[in-house]
Amino acid sequence: MIAYLIVQKGPYKESIFSLEEGQEWTFGRDPEANTFALSDPTVSRKHARIFLDDGSYYLENLSTINPLLVNGEEVTAPTQLQEEDIIEIGNNTLKFTLHLPKKDATPKEEGFKELNDVLPQLTLTSSDDSRWLVKVIAGPNSGAEFGIKPNESFVLGKDPDAADIVFQDLSVSRYHAKIFSDENGLIFIEDLGSKNGVFVNGAKVEGSLALESQDLVSLGTTSFLVIDREQTRETIYSPAAAFTGLVKPEKEELKKQKEEEAAAPRNWKELFIPKRHLVFASIFSITALLGIASMVSLFRVQPVTISSRDEAKEIQAIVKKFPTIEFSFNESEGTLFLVGHLLTEIDKSELFYLLGTLPFIQSIEDNTVIDEFIWTNLNALISKNPKWRSILVTAPKPGNFVMRGYLETMEDVAELAEYVNRNFSYLSKLSNEVVVENNLQIEVQNILISEGFTNVTFQFSSGELIVSGRANAGEESAFNKAVSILEAVPGVRVVRNFVIFTGESSSKIDLSKNYTVMGTSKYGDVSQFVLINGRILSDGDILDGMRITSIDSYRINLEKDGIKYKIDFNNQ
Repeated sequence: MIAYLIVQKGPYKESIFSLEEGQEWTFGRDPEANTFALSDPTVSRKHARIFLDDGSYYLENLSTINPLLVNGEEVTAPTQLQEEDIIEIGNNTLKFTLHLPKKDATPKEEGFKELNDVLPQLTLTSSDDSRWLVKVIAGPNSGAEFGIKPNESFVLGKDPDAADIVFQDLSVSRYHAKIFSDENGLIFIEDLGSKNGVFVNGAKVEGSLALESQDLVSLGTTSFLVIDREQTRETIYSPAAAFTGLVKPEKEELKKQKEEEAAAPRNWKELFIPKRHLVFASIFSITALLGIASMVSLFRVQPVTISSRDEAKEIQAIVKKFPTIEFSFNESEGTLFLVGHLLTEIDKSELFYLLGTLPFIQSIEDNTVIDEFIWTNLNALISKNPKWRSILVTAPKPGNFVMRGYLETMEDVAELAEYVNRNFSYLSKLSNEVVVENNLQIEVQNILISEGFTNVTFQFSSGELIVSGRANAGEESAFNKAVSILEAVPGVRVVRNFVIFTGESSSKIDLSKNYTVMGTSKYGDVSQFVLINGRILSDGDILDGMRITSIDSYRINLEKDGIKYKIDFNNQ
């Protein structure tokens, strides 16, 4: 019994994974650690396992961070798979079945379809009667080719649902460019607002551009050549060797006479030299002498100077604008090697434009890293966990990454750090500035207590500290000092002050209308007991959660959670 997984959604849409050999198969992002690799940043390094037990297939989640769903429900324990179960791994959706679809051929050993299956449009127009041939020479789909006939148009991208020609290249937009031919057979390419742009022979395309044979078109890391099959080809030929026809025969006697004359020595005095030859020889001799004399005088008057060009210095003048970039230049080959970090793709375009103005650079070996792509990818991974939604990674300058945000406990911070260690390749350049809210709240509480404001309450959320309550009017200056201390605490972005400053009597909440005082007992001038709503109470007793702090001749003072209350009974 053989089972199959058919990819219904994701980069490998319509691919088939065959569960044929062995008893266990693993799925994940790392091709060296898994039976089947899924190139998807939302998939864990080793995400899921399918194993065969007693004739049944079971699915198990191996990831502690990213979820695994079967028919919309999360897998928390090994789950038996049934016919046409839908499995979700990251951005990939797979259907489990024991029956191979009739339209598919025998599954490949690697579980993936061939390039023509992944890009079906690449074979539709590759017939010999197509004038234009497009051949991919670089990128994940290298080697693929397709033809374009007059009045044909194709959308190029990485989304199988939006593009006619699909490139499995993360640097290609889902709806990147359009290549089309008009009724006259001319071919054009148009940028559809892609993020990484379209380049023809190294120049960026704005709008649409007519293409010619042998033009090199680049979309992200994918490059292809445009070839005109009808272009006139020159044939280099060499004429046949000169025909040696029949030589007019000479008479035997004349031939013999010439041979004798050639063999006999001649006296130079008997030779006749025409006058024109003598004139030409004289003119040539005079000209040669004048030329030699001029050259000698030139060497005597001016010494020969060889101008030298400091190529490394000219490169350094450009690269110094990008402090994290280092270079090495091979003068004999004209090859420039670049390594380092650039903040954005715009910075990289600027650097390469400036280097392109140096005529002695023949080629560039690019090993630079664009930090914008790095932190964007890491933020996409972190946002998958709801507890980490407030965490954000940025790069204030090239080669320096900062992770900021707020987590509730130290356990949450440790879990995040472990996840980043596994998925981030530049840990030595990452500064962790995540704030633990529990620790921050304890620090704020200690500051308020030490400054003598125990009645002030506060709330903390995502770096915003809100303080409220009441304080004596004479303590306003001291409280403003305490606020300054709170603003300087690391992790506190802003302090919202809603504390009210009042006098001693006005600061108490009047509850006289809520209670009826029927009488009091005194010892001398001091009240000791009071009868409130039929209850006899004294100092320290509790009335509806409020503690009686003192009893005056006309007022009862109470307190609860730092808030003071009063009951006036003089006019009752």
